[in-house]
Amino acid sequence: MNRTFCLFLLLAALQLTSAASEEEFVPWQSVTVTSTYLPVVGVVTVEASTHDGVYQKLSIGAFGRTHTLAAAELKRLEGFPLSSLTLTHEAGYAPLGGHTLHLKLNRTYYDDAKLRQSNSGRGCPR
Repeated sequence: MNRTFCLFLLLAALQLTSAASEEEFVPWQSVTVTSTYLPVVGVVTVEASTHDGVYQKLSIGAFGRTHTLAAAELKRLEGFPLSSLTLTHEAGYAPLGGHTLHLKLNRTYYDDAKLRQSNSGRGCPR
């Protein structure tokens, strides 16, 4: 009786998973982010837009300044989805520029059937 019940549960579980639909991410075309006020950093703003996965604009406002990426800088972001945008900050060390704002983009891809991840990397010191 126990074996039959376990077999039934296994078959039911297999049937449920094979009938499930797959979720897909909704690609973002543009985004505007505005933070709350942070001491030293101020209000952080990010405006970005893409067209067919290619970045058209990315501007970052912090520390009372705004920086807009040039075309060559935007080209380096190819393959990083806009929806992976993450903002963090840290106090940092004065000799290295002090307070730092990090804007990170991550991508996930498969190579030789192995999951690989990479990020866009650098922060913007004060």
